[in-house]
Amino acid sequence: MKYTPFVIIAILMFACNAPKDKELNNRITFENSMWEKGDAKTFKVYIDPEHNPHYMAIVMNSNEKFPHPLLRLRIQEKRPNGELLEYDFELNMQIREDDMEEIQQRGGKDHLVIPSFNYTETGEYSFTVSHSMPEQSLLGLENMELVVKPVNAPNP
Repeated sequence: MKYTPFVIIAILMFACNAPKDKELNNRITFENSMWEKGDAKTFKVYIDPEHNPHYMAIVMNSNEKFPHPLLRLRIQEKRPNGELLEYDFELNMQIREDDMEEIQQRGGKDHLVIPSFNYTETGEYSFTVSHSMPEQSLLGLENMELVVKPVNAPNP
């Protein structure tokens, strides 16, 4: 108990000095490998425009139960000033024979990369992702990850 204030101060010092905006990863897992139409997923990330430009990637892991060649996504971006922007994207979920080696190298993940965003405000951005497929429920999706990082940052 007598060391508690020192531990709290050490934790706060580490948290305040932690590098921000190197690579921001958020991952959600779909319960029962299913994504319902109204179940939007929100990712919150801290972005510092000093490190512009950034790229954003949506990484999806699916299994054999996902039957569609494309996954349609709607992304709503909320900026620190409250401004809302909306984007519609299609993610190619098909695996071609000649892509198999590359897909295995990146762990079997399907990527949607949105390159070169220049953010103008420092602060918390939220990205709300929903599917815009005609089906109410999408089967075969394991998890989704949002990666935001400066374009010139090294790959992990």
